[in-house]
Amino acid sequence: MREGTAEMNIRTKLFILLGTLICSLIFLGTFSILELTSTDAQNAELNDDIQAESHLKHVQYRLAGISNDERAFLIQGDPDFPAQMQEKADDTLKSIQYVKEHALSPEEKKRIAEIEEAFNTYWDVSKKVVEAYDSDKELAHSLHFGQEREIRKQLLDPKINEYIESLGKEAQADKERMAENRSQFIILSISLTAAMSILGIVFGLIIIYSIVKPLKQLIHQMKEISEGEADLTKQIIVKNKDELGEVSQSFNHFIQSIREIIANIKSSSEQVAASSEEFSANAEQSKRTSEHVAFSMQEIAAGASRQSSMTEQSNISLRESAVGLSNITSFTADVAAMATGVKEKAEIGASSVNKIVNQMQSIHSSVEGAADGIVSLPNSASKISNITALINEIAGQTNLLALNAAIEAARAGEHGKGFAVVAEEVRKLAEQSSKSANQINEIVVVIQSETEHTVDAIENVKEDVTSGQVITTETSTQFNDILDSIEMVSSQLQEIAATAQQLASGFDMVTSSVAEISSLTKATTSGSEAVAASTQEQLASSEEILNAANSLASLAEELQSVIRRFKI
Repeated sequence: MREGTAEMNIRTKLFILLGTLICSLIFLGTFSILELTSTDAQNAELNDDIQAESHLKHVQYRLAGISNDERAFLIQGDPDFPAQMQEKADDTLKSIQYVKEHALSPEEKKRIAEIEEAFNTYWDVSKKVVEAYDSDKELAHSLHFGQEREIRKQLLDPKINEYIESLGKEAQADKERMAENRSQFIILSISLTAAMSILGIVFGLIIIYSIVKPLKQLIHQMKEISEGEADLTKQIIVKNKDELGEVSQSFNHFIQSIREIIANIKSSSEQVAASSEEFSANAEQSKRTSEHVAFSMQEIAAGASRQSSMTEQSNISLRESAVGLSNITSFTADVAAMATGVKEKAEIGASSVNKIVNQMQSIHSSVEGAADGIVSLPNSASKISNITALINEIAGQTNLLALNAAIEAARAGEHGKGFAVVAEEVRKLAEQSSKSANQINEIVVVIQSETEHTVDAIENVKEDVTSGQVITTETSTQFNDILDSIEMVSSQLQEIAATAQQLASGFDMVTSSVAEISSLTKATTSGSEAVAASTQEQLASSEEILNAANSLASLAEELQSVIRRFKI
């Protein structure tokens, strides 16, 4: 898993995490809607069965009423009874028509058709009883207690009871199926929610770890460099191929460039130190020689032979000093060239630091974009909360239907007891559906809480990235200070080279003068005085050279002290 995340950039990782959470919410919402639709269909089917059973029992109730009215008519002969019988017959036909319209299966349609046919036959006989009452009461009684009773007891009532029993079994089956589906829905919802939550948490932790670990390594080494105590031999090993991987590679290249630059500066400073020591020794020797020449020139008047010998010795010393100055000039030019190369590499390193700063800004922008996306997750969770509210509303409506069914059962009296039991079961199922909706709502609250934790984690990443930006900026500032120091050293080296060149020219002039003095020593005293004056100038130049050599040695020591702070 971690190898897979190493191949992705940070933006892709964060969007995958965001997409996983959103897909989880969408999946759970869709699953809840489908389950709700299925529950509605089952409730509708159960309600149809209950209503059909209620109407059939109402038919039985009306049949008993018709039979009682007819028997009362035969006994009392009251003409109001036939009208009441007609009213009950019309009501019975309406109930039969309702069941007929809501019958779904071919078997149910066949049964209600048989019941309707049997009732029509029964009603035809009943009307014959009423018609025969005035002319032939015996025939009327015979039809009522014979054919009519036989149709009702052997044909109509058994078919109605059979149909009611069938509807009761279907209602019980629907109830059991709904209970089973509800249990499965609860278990599956909890399992899916737990699985999605665990997957989101694990994936989120992996992504955050893949971002934070290399970032902390980078910040740690940058902090060491900014404090001037860095181990430049270390490399940041990051296998990620995202923005952090690119930043780490750039940082490693940057450290490599710094190591090469500091190594070159160290080598150059050592050469400068060695050259300055040699330069100082030559300057000291030149100073002593100049003093000796001045002393010798003061004694020229004491003896020409002594003056000639000392002049020759001075000429030799001057030639040696000229050679030393030439070497110093050459070494100084080499050091200046090295300083120029060091400056160029330092500029390359500064450019690498700027690239790192820009890359850190890009990372900061990516993290902010992902944080904005994750903040939108609570809206999706709110939609699921709305769905659970809808489930509660439907459960309330189902409770209302169960209450209506219980009222109808109460009106049916003894015949409605079974129907009342079914209505009570429907009410219980509605309450269980409401509880399931509340459980889903609690799960949504957990998801919202996990989303808030994810947002907090990304805020921590943003703080780390901001800290990295500050440190890279400090590193850039330190690097600019190094460039300024190199520029200063280069400038001073150029001044030293110019001074050495000037001294070399002075030595050439002095050498020429001493040669001329050597040839004119015995000829003129004024020539000896000119040589003495030139020797004094040479002594002053030697002191300047000695001071410049000491200054160069001091600068080389300071540069080496700075370089020793870094391990290369």
